[in-house]
Amino acid sequence: MLAHIFPNTEDGDKLSGRFIRNVKKNYRFWELGHDLRDMRMASKLATGIVRAVKLLGGGNSTREPDTSVEQSVTDALNLLHNKLKRVSVSTHFSPMPGITADITELVQVWSNIIKNACDAMEQGGTEAPAIRITGECCHVQGVQLLPTEYVSVTIANNGPAIDEENLNKIFNPNFTTKKLGLDFGLGLGLAIVRRVVDSYNGTIEVRSNDQETSFTINIPTSQIHGNT
Repeated sequence: MLAHIFPNTEDGDKLSGRFIRNVKKNYRFWELGHDLRDMRMASKLATGIVRAVKLLGGGNSTREPDTSVEQSVTDALNLLHNKLKRVSVSTHFSPMPGITADITELVQVWSNIIKNACDAMEQGGTEAPAIRITGECCHVQGVQLLPTEYVSVTIANNGPAIDEENLNKIFNPNFTTKKLGLDFGLGLGLAIVRRVVDSYNGTIEVRSNDQETSFTINIPTSQIHGNT
C-alpha cells in the first residue's frame, strides 16, 4: 500500500510513524482522493471535448505560458488508466521547455492517439501490446528557412499496420474503422487532433508498418500568430 501511495521512496521517507501504523485506514482516504482527482481531470476533459468539437469549425481557447508537455502526457495516461491495464507503457522525455498552450487541448491530442492505439491492438489481437512515448526538443527548418524550436512527442505502438488506403483518410472527419460494440467511433478523434495541432502551427507525422505505428507531433515552442 505504501509503495502504491508513494512510488518515490524519498517521499515515503517523509511519512510519520503514525501514518504507517494506520496505513490500511489511510489507504482508503488516499484512494478516495485519487478517484476525486481523476474525476476532476475527466470533467475538465469532457469540457475540453465540447470545445474541441467547436475547434472543427474554429473557436477560442485559453493558452498559458510554461505549460508542461510532459505533465499533459501524464494526465492523458492517468485518464486512460483502465484502458491501459493490459498494455505495457514506457515513457522517456528529454528536457523540454514549457510552451504556451492549453493543457486540456494537449491532453485531448495524446489521449485520442493513445486510445486509438489501444483499440487497434485490441481489435488486432496484438500479443504483448505495448505503447512507447518519447518527447524531446528539436529544431526544424521553418517557413522562413530559419530553424524553429519545437517540442516533439512520438506515440508508438506495436499493433497492426494501418492500411495504406486508410492512411490518407484517418484525419478526415467522420472516418472511423470502429463499427461494432460499445467502443464504436464517431470519426472525430483524429480530426480534432489535426485541428488542434494545426492551431498551434504544428505538424503530425504518421508512420506505420508491421512492426510499429507511430504518431509524431511537433509543436513550436513559440507561437508566431499568438493564441487562438
